[in-house]
Amino acid sequence: MRILFVNDKRGYFGGVEQCVADSSRGLAARGHSCYLAYRNRTGRAEPDFDRGFASVQSTAADATGEAPVSLETLVQRLRPDLVYVHKVEAIAPVLEAAGHVPVLRMVHDHDLTCPRRHKYDAYSGRTCQRAASLGSLADLAFLERSPASPLGFAFVNVAERLRELARHRAGLRLLVASRYMRAELIRNGCEPAHVRVLPPCVEVRAASWSPPPRDPRLLYIGQLVRGKGVDLLLRAVSSLGASYQLDVVGTG
Repeated sequence: MRILFVNDKRGYFGGVEQCVADSSRGLAARGHSCYLAYRNRTGRAEPDFDRGFASVQSTAADATGEAPVSLETLVQRLRPDLVYVHKVEAIAPVLEAAGHVPVLRMVHDHDLTCPRRHKYDAYSGRTCQRAASLGSLADLAFLERSPASPLGFAFVNVAERLRELARHRAGLRLLVASRYMRAELIRNGCEPAHVRVLPPCVEVRAASWSPPPRDPRLLYIGQLVRGKGVDLLLRAVSSLGASYQLDVVGTG
């Protein structure tokens, strides 16, 4: 099978890119031909990231001066059996470029079901259990954090975010990493039969394992952004009532 991966980034950045790399290597090892279409480069271990792909191609001009190719042209050139979409800003251009080629999307986070991209209440900090709607405006869904802005935040086009969600309800096949995410998409109107759970794959490279430490020790690895719940982790471990060491590894 010829599989065209579509993801915003090439190279390691977060869990999405790790999933893309691991999936492509696993599929390639089983005889499938994998290709990557991307828009932005991270510059992080790209040779290792690329090794599961027969080729990688930019669909947007970048700082390296590499000539971009439109996604539609790439589909015509590669003639894939499947377009496998990961993190993209909008699904409509991908569907248009794919034409009659089946499209499968892996939904990694809450971008579709939360206009602010995080599933926590702006006032209480608790996990939001509501479906996305114009009522989300009352929860400040029209604002999101933006380090690039002098004010530290940017305005969100909530109506367009809701239209993007609607496009995914129209028969698109979806993969998620957990039953929680499946329930979240169904709560937001996606057809249950179109949402399948595919737990994250992990490439095991270590030949041997170190024994667990004798002293109580906790480890967090990930981005240091509020949506990852590090603030909740700190509050939780402060109530353990026991001696421990907490290591936090990440950037943000």
